[in-house]
Amino acid sequence: MAPAKIKKTEDSSELAGKDEQQRNVVLQSPSRTPTQSRAKKPLIITEAQKQALIDNLQLEVTERARKLRAQYALQAQSLRARIELRTNRIPTSMRKANMGELYEKYQQAAKPAAPKTSEENGEQEKVKSPVKDVKTTAPGRPKGVKRK
Repeated sequence: MAPAKIKKTEDSSELAGKDEQQRNVVLQSPSRTPTQSRAKKPLIITEAQKQALIDNLQLEVTERARKLRAQYALQAQSLRARIELRTNRIPTSMRKANMGELYEKYQQAAKPAAPKTSEENGEQEKVKSPVKDVKTTAPGRPKGVKRK
């Protein structure tokens, strides 16, 4: 810390009229900390203050719990609505059928839908040109080609 500075004036005639305290003014910066520390008094809280703090805390906790419950209810409602929308996309006949019925239905549908491949028949499969498979709108011109 910087030592205290004493204010000095150059004119001795002015010093004659002033008393001792005005001549030696100590300049201190406002950010200087006091040299003597004050003794901290123990903080005494009365029973009424304690009860008021407890009551205030209880009010804050109940309000926070109420807000959280409201948020939970909104999220649960949103989730229920989304699940209902997803289940409504399924046809009612499929929704009401049990798992056994669905299994039998799709086992029967899978059997005839799987025809024998050419390799199982012992034949070689012919490779088709993708250009020949293009649909045409007019004779000799494929769809999507500009007219000249």
